[in-house]
Amino acid sequence: MTGAQILQLAGSILLLVAFLLAQSSSIATASLSYLILNWIGSGLLAGGLALAMQIGFVLEVIWSAASLIGLVRVLAPRRHSMRDHQFSLKGNTNTERKPSC
Repeated sequence: MTGAQILQLAGSILLLVAFLLAQSSSIATASLSYLILNWIGSGLLAGGLALAMQIGFVLEVIWSAASLIGLVRVLAPRRHSMRDHQFSLKGNTNTERKPSC
């Protein structure tokens, strides 16, 4: 077994594990573990395909990039929640006056 084949096998196993866990409802597809399994698995598979000079590595690079985008979204703080937090520190920013009775 060549190094490229080992990478392809390891990557495929990780992708299959992620898929099976998601199908059995053990993990959510937006969870950190699912995204990490997908990112590493597709990266290994892409590396193995690139070493074997197979064009399928392009699809795996796209898969890996999509997983990485998902990881960044899960790990990065949300901008709107920070903005909401800043407004709550300043107090009520509502300048609309309510009629007095």
